Amino acid sequence: MPVGQEKGEVDLPSVSTVSKICKTSEVPSQSLTDRVIKYTFQRKRKRGALIDGNGSSERSHENQAAHVGAVMVNLIGESTPEKINIQWEQVARQVLVLSGEESDNNNEKDKKEHLLGFAKNRSIILHIIRVHLSKLYKIIEFIAAVKMGEQLQQENADQEVEEIMEEQTTAESQSECYSWPPAMRFDVPPYKTYHFYRHFRPSSNPNNFLKGVKWSPDGSCFLTSSDDNTLSVFTLPDYENCAEENVCSSAAIEDSFPANLAITEGEAIYDYCWYPYMSSSDPVSCVFATTTRDHPIHLWDTSTGQLRCTYRAYDNMDEITAAFSIGFNPTGTKIFAGYNKSIRIFDIHRPGRDFEQRSTIQGNKEGQSGIISSIAFSPSHTGMLATGSYSQTTAIYREDNMEQLYVLHGQEGGVTHVQFSKDGNYLYTGGRKDPYILCWDIRKTVEIVYKLYRSTETTNQRIQFDIEPYGRHLGTGGQDGLVHIYDLQTGQWASSFQAASDTVSGFSFHPFLPMAATASGHRRFSTLDDSDGDLSLTLRDDENCASVWSFSVYSADDYTANAEHVDSEQ
Repeated sequence: MPVGQEKGEVDLPSVSTVSKICKTSEVPSQSLTDRVIKYTFQRKRKRGALIDGNGSSERSHENQAAHVGAVMVNLIGESTPEKINIQWEQVARQVLVLSGEESDNNNEKDKKEHLLGFAKNRSIILHIIRVHLSKLYKIIEFIAAVKMGEQLQQENADQEVEEIMEEQTTAESQSECYSWPPAMRFDVPPYKTYHFYRHFRPSSNPNNFLKGVKWSPDGSCFLTSSDDNTLSVFTLPDYENCAEENVCSSAAIEDSFPANLAITEGEAIYDYCWYPYMSSSDPVSCVFATTTRDHPIHLWDTSTGQLRCTYRAYDNMDEITAAFSIGFNPTGTKIFAGYNKSIRIFDIHRPGRDFEQRSTIQGNKEGQSGIISSIAFSPSHTGMLATGSYSQTTAIYREDNMEQLYVLHGQEGGVTHVQFSKDGNYLYTGGRKDPYILCWDIRKTVEIVYKLYRSTETTNQRIQFDIEPYGRHLGTGGQDGLVHIYDLQTGQWASSFQAASDTVSGFSFHPFLPMAATASGHRRFSTLDDSDGDLSLTLRDDENCASVWSFSVYSADDYTANAEHVDSEQ
């Protein structure tokens, strides 16, 4: 007997049972009460507790009375409980049909026998019904409420369906003239949205300059590296609405907003990279890796600024050796690090000195020699990665077993940056003191596809380049302070804009918004001031600085016309 149920009470269906049947009925056309009664009879038949009308058990009469009373709810509609003591023959007939004791046919003989069985116990059944009128009335109220709720729910569902259909119709009508990410216009100069320079000019080192910039994978912030061995994280105030016009004055005396985090390493920073699945909504994923001179690989937490893990590599003398380049694999489970004539692979879940080492030189002394200075993975999940070397070569490997597929020659200087196209079919490489970015078709590596010019003939700095989200344009900095944009489908120069007054060493497109970040600066040698014996150095606010730029986007008609024009030229 359930807790709280007194002896002689009717075993009525619970509220949860009624609610369950309301939602899971296999016969939607039945009334709500019929569903409850049919379910209850079926359940009791399985338990052996249901008997026919000829039974004599008082408990059986109670059960029958409960079911009869519940079925009467369906007969009387909104009538009051006082009218429930009539029409019991009709109730009995419906109960018999629902319980399966009587088939829904014209067998009058079977119907009569079952009705006689109920007639013998008429007085007992009516008495028990009257005793439990209050409970039955509660069932009536509950069923009425559920029915009303179902009706409202159905009305709301119909309204939601209409709204969804209307939205889909609107979306379909706009789908041909709308694209995401928005297609950027490079024939219109971008405008400066945010600017930072004071953060990079500490009093102890006024000659500090930036070495590069990289957007986070979720686009919420960007990371800069500077000559004072500091990595700074700048989080956009409201990056969802950053596409809105917010022109930053070039004469601003303060930074647009302060850095959220500044981490200082012990030595010169060789390379850094974001965790590929970084999301600001998940603090566990908010990390980036760095490698510095004479130090192991560090994994930093951007939420707290704390050091999460270290990954140490040792040489033949059992001394720590630093990686010159690092990169996460596409699944984010391993860190590939470039060393002299070798690549070491670390499992990010096992920090310490556990690693797998692969030589880039084969047994016949062929392969890729020199320091592995840059690593990039194919975004098309083909399992390939490219590595650049200071020996002026670029090699393509398989990620799973590090099998060397081929080596590319043609760079004039040591390779400092490699990057795959968005479809993974092309590879772009840039070198130190080399004025050209080379385009390779990795499906046919016999010759260079085309060259993209940039002003880097006389600098030893690493000059970054990046490909926009659509994969149709490439942007690169240079010594002339310009950012040059190239059309990757034709290899032709598209446009340029003045980003700084000195070397633009870093350039990075936002992962999905029509924005880009630039980092500029180079080392300057000041003259001795005879008046006070100090080194005097005066910098403009567009030197040794970082900026965020916003590009115009194509309207629906312009984008369609431009796409058709490009397709017709191919």
